[in-house]
Amino acid sequence: MIAHDSHSLSLADVTALLCAVFSLSCHQTQAQDAAPLRVMPIGASITMGQGVNGGYRLPLEEMLQGAGIPFEFVGRIDWNSKGMNYPNHDGYPGHRIDQIESGATNQFNITSQPIAEGARDLHPDVILLGAGTNDVRQNYKLDQAPARLDHLIGTLQTAAPDAKILVSNPTSDRHFDDAVRRYNASVADLVAKRAAAGQKVSLVDNYAAVNPATEMSGDLTHRDASGYREIARTWFKALAPDAPQIGFGVTAEGANQFTGKWCLGYQLTMKRAATLTDLGIYCAGKPLAETHAVGVFDAKGALVTQTQISPQTAPSGLFAFGKLPTRLVLEAGKTYFLVSNSVGVPTLVGANSVVDPLHFDDPRFYFDHNVAVTTDEKDGTKLTFPGAEIHDVNGGISFFGPNFRLAP
Repeated sequence: MIAHDSHSLSLADVTALLCAVFSLSCHQTQAQDAAPLRVMPIGASITMGQGVNGGYRLPLEEMLQGAGIPFEFVGRIDWNSKGMNYPNHDGYPGHRIDQIESGATNQFNITSQPIAEGARDLHPDVILLGAGTNDVRQNYKLDQAPARLDHLIGTLQTAAPDAKILVSNPTSDRHFDDAVRRYNASVADLVAKRAAAGQKVSLVDNYAAVNPATEMSGDLTHRDASGYREIARTWFKALAPDAPQIGFGVTAEGANQFTGKWCLGYQLTMKRAATLTDLGIYCAGKPLAETHAVGVFDAKGALVTQTQISPQTAPSGLFAFGKLPTRLVLEAGKTYFLVSNSVGVPTLVGANSVVDPLHFDDPRFYFDHNVAVTTDEKDGTKLTFPGAEIHDVNGGISFFGPNFRLAP
């Protein structure tokens, strides 16, 4: 959904930002020990999350935490951010591009201060910029809208010269979609010119991320929860497309929490070869109550590697990880089963949430299934291959199971 991988912030970019700005250790699989990446969401109602608590910011927070990436959202307001660890942003409903830049009180009596002040004072490492929807909706000098956006980008560069600016094109608007498409074409051109000049500016294609037929709210402009989650995924891939630790998103479709006689896991197929370094298990960000085994089976059911994760293992995001005794190369085109035992695994953070890996897009692999297999084994250090007893539980079962880290 990103136009090109080169437009993304790679894990190396994220690490380099942390190292350059904070003079920190650059060991990529230990990024959680670094100072947090300061991420500043800027825009209007979609940045705030009109209609859905947290909008895209809440699922993006979960994905970054799940990937073990140290970060914090920064901004001058915390509207519509109930339950978020990092509620701050600069999303002002109804604001046009010029109002975001200069500060204004708009037609909805929403007031902001000049954005340069916030960017200068908050020292963001990355800016998530989404602007232009209200210019289109208000039919406000649309022929000049791209130039206004270009000027806003320049203002942000002056205020926060070390920041990487990720520019989102507006998502579909069922009322004004032709105008949105024309504006988006101009946005892509101006961002490409800045990128070609060596500037730290990239395009994030959120227009392509959201299905206007199924992921719009009733007003046909804003997103529903699923649409905001898709926007979060595109931001996540731009921030950390090759994160060694996988950042699972969650949906709001949940049913029942697995407990007791279950092994949980995923069937995945490698798009390209990658080296597995660590295996993990969901722990809700807290130490495990018991020791758990996590392992990898090949497609024939042979256990090819495993590790045990104890209560003494410090969490990384929402997961606890253990290093493999020997790194394992996952071969391109081959299918593997990643499995953990669910005995004593804690309940998900947040009610009615489920793992949604089939919507997780990664250049290295894709998920075929969530899997769960019944077993009489009560010992969390024992694993069972999900062979003939595989249950495909996509969209119906609330659990986080295993996770993994790949070498850069």
